[in-house]
Amino acid sequence: MKFQRNLFFLMVTLAVCACKPTPEKPVRIYITEVESIPGEFGNISKGVSASFAGLIDERLIVAGGCNFPDTAAAEGGKKVFYKDILLLDGRKWRKIGDLPRELAYGVSISLPDGLLMMGGRNTDFFSSAVYRLKMDKTSESLTIDSLLPLPVTADNFGGAVLNDVIYVAGGNQDGKPSAEVWSLELKNPVVWKKCPKIPSRPLVQPVVTAAAGNIYVMGGFDVGGDSLMAEVSQAVWMYAPGTAKWTKVADYQTDINQYSLSGGAAVALSDDLILTLGGVNKTVFEEALNRNAYLAKFQPILSDTLTTRLKEEAGNYMFHPEEWYKFNPTIKAFDTKNNTWSSLGQFQQTALAGSTVVANDKVIYVVNGEIKPGIRTPKIWKISRKQRD
Repeated sequence: MKFQRNLFFLMVTLAVCACKPTPEKPVRIYITEVESIPGEFGNISKGVSASFAGLIDERLIVAGGCNFPDTAAAEGGKKVFYKDILLLDGRKWRKIGDLPRELAYGVSISLPDGLLMMGGRNTDFFSSAVYRLKMDKTSESLTIDSLLPLPVTADNFGGAVLNDVIYVAGGNQDGKPSAEVWSLELKNPVVWKKCPKIPSRPLVQPVVTAAAGNIYVMGGFDVGGDSLMAEVSQAVWMYAPGTAKWTKVADYQTDINQYSLSGGAAVALSDDLILTLGGVNKTVFEEALNRNAYLAKFQPILSDTLTTRLKEEAGNYMFHPEEWYKFNPTIKAFDTKNNTWSSLGQFQQTALAGSTVVANDKVIYVVNGEIKPGIRTPKIWKISRKQRD
């Protein structure tokens, strides 16, 4: 398979510490395409969204996920879920095992001793399971250990590890949109503790990460209901475990394009800096959610003209070209000391929703995801950063 060596880079100055008299040195961001999953592994090679992924011994592992392999979602295609566990070894993919069942829409976190995988769902099953994948360095054999299950089934939620404590937040919990938060001590995994909930509406598909001794929750959406319209959140919430308090510290800075982080991803590059990428468009997605809700609730009292227009818009929603949906192409950095944003530029490669993003202190991998509703990409991107001398 041809390896694309095109490099896209942007030089930016990240002044992440206001107390310093001189700015930080410029940082170069490089984006390269790595080997996609080959066709020999079946329909998973067509690209998935909402997979589990992580790093074991600095090697990329991708597991599960879902797609529409035969017929597009817009044409009534069936969503297929996977349980394959695949490893990128150098430039070659190989299968190393299977999940206990087909799953997607869970949370995966790389740990020093393996890959943590939590929750998820498929067509007719909702999971509360927590697994830890480990690989023997000598035999290269894979083991999957079951840890204490979540106290609820959970999908489309977020999670992070801070000081050996797992935190999971938002998503659908027991089948309902939620803002509830749970924690579990990795060194003493006896009970999941309920933390103070996020003081917001429910947040499905939030972005959750840990930095500077705190948990950060960004983006997410609520489908609304009753008298509430659907809403894509732009808030940045910070949870301080020491005080057990939530604080809204910022909003996602945007422009007339109304990009958001809902369905996007975040990676803590340091205590001071969180990198964010991907996500749906706030305006486009809210209009789609509210249009369907409006029709369902008010159609009997709507004029024939308005009903016809709304139905046509709803029927055409899945058939627009990729650029119409305006997925978020902006890579941004959030300064946790000053609660401010800086843009690293726009990269169409990462204008995705539902991709799985994993990182260590050297590289960031962006695995598949949607380029528009229902359409996955098989591409996998590697972001590397280098401080300029």
